[in-house]
Amino acid sequence: MHTPVKRNAEIETIRAIAILLVIFRHVHYALPIGIADYPAWLQGTWSGVDLFFVISGFVITGSLLQQDKLRQAGELTSGRMLGQFYWRRVFRLLPASLLTAAFYAACTAWLNTSGVFGTLEDVGQELIYILLYVYNLAVPHMNSSLLGWHWSLSLEEQFYLVYPLLFLLLGTRYRRLFVFGTIVLLVNLCIRPLYAAYVPAEKYWPLFTTPTYLRMDLLFAGCVLALLPLRDWVIRFGSVLRWGMWLSLFLVATIAGWMGFQPLLVYPFILIGSVYLVGLAGAEQGYLPTHAVLRWIGARSYALYLLNIPCLYVADEIYFRVVGSPIDTATWWPAITTALFAHVLMVVLAELLYRFVEKPMIRFARK
Repeated sequence: MHTPVKRNAEIETIRAIAILLVIFRHVHYALPIGIADYPAWLQGTWSGVDLFFVISGFVITGSLLQQDKLRQAGELTSGRMLGQFYWRRVFRLLPASLLTAAFYAACTAWLNTSGVFGTLEDVGQELIYILLYVYNLAVPHMNSSLLGWHWSLSLEEQFYLVYPLLFLLLGTRYRRLFVFGTIVLLVNLCIRPLYAAYVPAEKYWPLFTTPTYLRMDLLFAGCVLALLPLRDWVIRFGSVLRWGMWLSLFLVATIAGWMGFQPLLVYPFILIGSVYLVGLAGAEQGYLPTHAVLRWIGARSYALYLLNIPCLYVADEIYFRVVGSPIDTATWWPAITTALFAHVLMVVLAELLYRFVEKPMIRFARK
């Protein structure tokens, strides 16, 4: 039986920050504005997804390290360790993901007078990419990305498929640090610059945003963090590191807005800020706030991520049916009311998804 890793309340805070950044990024779907109408410095909160990647690498490596101790003690074989990992990942991610994708498809079929959900043909094609775990690779070549939030989920699933094998193959902490750190450096110093040399600047989005080989540095940076003696470092230098916490948060939230989408410059800054925040949280020395509301949001961040855009579209559809015109023609007060309704619906459905799907599936996978 798998012994669950104790939840880190500060990591839950970082998850809450990440999902709030993503939600803010998408608010314009229920308002009569576009993302270009945001203040410039607030246009880059897509960085919340990057923060999620670093968290994922950190948490997954911590879990594997715990299992690896049992393997080295002879209590667990390598095959069983891998089997448990994949079994838990499947039941952690897929039930909620597939259920919300089915919810989106149902809305496309039966709640789509406005056309906001797209066509069943396009949704069906995207569901195939989701089931094959290649959505992120397909996005740059698709006419639309109706289920666009699945790009990051597909990228993580690809990572989870390969990473535990690499983790076991490397064997020692120092080999893992060397290889994972080298991957982080290669992506930032070699792969992205080479890619940029052959991709016209006007095509950077989405060609630079979703491919695995351009974004895996964040996941591996989280893995490196989990292999370092963070607690010792933070205890020793905590008085200095504390001052960088809010600067790092400000950097992650705003740098992409200030600089525009310049991936060779923006991604390294977001990486550094994300690593700093997750490193502080991972040390569990009380530097980040752990208010109950933040813990609640963090625990349900996956459900909130899955439901964010579908709920905005449901609200848009209801507005269209009541008023007879799309949300982008609305005046501010009706639009704000629509946006509030969308977010209340999202919170309610996220709680139901977390309580009746995520938690039971996690418990089942641990048996």
